[in-house]
Amino acid sequence: MLMEPAIRWGEVKRLEIRYTGNLHGDLEQLPRLATLVKRERAARPELLLLDTGNFSRGSELAERFQGRPVAEVLAHLGYHAAAIGEDEVSWGMEGILELARAMRCPFLAANWRFPEREEVELSRLLCGYLRLQRTGMDVIVAGLGPPKAPPGVEVLPARQALQSVLDEVGPDQPLVLLSQLGYHEDRQLAESFDALQVILEGVAYAGFTEVVQVAHTLVVPSTAGATSLGSLGLDLTGTLVIESRGEL
Repeated sequence: MLMEPAIRWGEVKRLEIRYTGNLHGDLEQLPRLATLVKRERAARPELLLLDTGNFSRGSELAERFQGRPVAEVLAHLGYHAAAIGEDEVSWGMEGILELARAMRCPFLAANWRFPEREEVELSRLLCGYLRLQRTGMDVIVAGLGPPKAPPGVEVLPARQALQSVLDEVGPDQPLVLLSQLGYHEDRQLAESFDALQVILEGVAYAGFTEVVQVAHTLVVPSTAGATSLGSLGLDLTGTLVIESRGEL
């Protein structure tokens, strides 16, 4: 009795990402952005909502309260994670922590080594990456903060930091990177790490307005502030499955 081998592809799974960036304290436009986010979430309940940084400065009200009014609005939209931009760095470590508390989501910076603190919440609010469940699979969201960090924070080389993340999570999960390093360094990272699925740019780069593929990675340009919601959908093909069934 022989078993007939059957070869098929595993289920194709769709990962939906919505993202913002460079909001720069634009509270006047946030209601419109909130409407877009709520509409997208109603249609796609399992989407990832991410911010690539630089939301906390740029308007009188945001400046007066060190970005907290913006963070509180974003908290109601249910962001999963945010990158730390130069806007946020300007408030110092305590200011960054306050914004993370107000926004109620982790701020990601795998290339920052934070000073020793007693607060248990530090590892929850400021970390290198998150592991999230979406459409029945693990998705890793990591972040790289600006090269200039607040006093007392050590900045690691980006490749070293990203390799540490991959060493912990393994190469098999989709990895989405929120980056504040800039287009040129992000392209170098894409060429160096096959496990990177997506890099969401947090820093605007003149002339870079379309998604490009670099090696195995999609490099996605930053959004234009509170007037736009970035949208990216990925079809993640399942693994090749070989099984035996039936009789000959």
